[in-house]
Amino acid sequence: MAHCFPAYALLVAAFVLLLAGVKAAAVAEAHYGQSDAGQIVIDEVVGYMMAMYLVPVTCWTLAASFSCSGSSTW
Repeated sequence: MAHCFPAYALLVAAFVLLLAGVKAAAVAEAHYGQSDAGQIVIDEVVGYMMAMYLVPVTCWTLAASFSCSGSSTW
């Protein structure tokens, strides 16, 4: 499957999101008054992007990644 962007673009996007997320998480922690509040999920988003970086993009892998990335309270 041909990609419309370079392979490293996801890594660059994850890094930029990580930098922005660190700042946003600090502001959110001050707002909610607790560290690692449940409303702050940017670390999970960046972790998911990094985990999926090397997975080949097919209909099956996309379906599996979304079906397995649901709630952690199974």
